[in-house]
Amino acid sequence: MFALVLAASLLTPDPCSDLCSRNAAHYYADLLQRGGYGRLPFEVAAFLIRESDGTLTTEPWPTRKFGHASYRGSIPKGAIAVLHTHPYTAPSPSAYDRAESRRISIPIIVITPMGVEAAYPDGSAGRVTGGAGWVERLTR
Repeated sequence: MFALVLAASLLTPDPCSDLCSRNAAHYYADLLQRGGYGRLPFEVAAFLIRESDGTLTTEPWPTRKFGHASYRGSIPKGAIAVLHTHPYTAPSPSAYDRAESRRISIPIIVITPMGVEAAYPDGSAGRVTGGAGWVERLTR
């Protein structure tokens, strides 16, 4: 029984692996800064992409609109998540974020000064990182 559980856990990808990496944290911090640390009346967004060599990059969304970010077009090859800022008063994924994650089958990441949370395609949500000083702690 233990061998079966171990084998299943080895085959199940860790939803946090790339999302919790130091490289991803740099992109979170950059987006947070461009979004005014949650104090501006708009969201900033980008796709987090795993390149063929395993490195992480982003593809920023071309526009920012009052209230929320939106994107028209195809999801880029290698995209593993949608990153976007929220106002500091809304630190968790919205119902729309959760539904969109299920629809496009990749996590939707919410970035605020209080932390980084994810809505996952299976309908769950959880904290990627957070707490006082998360930006400094993860980008050192």
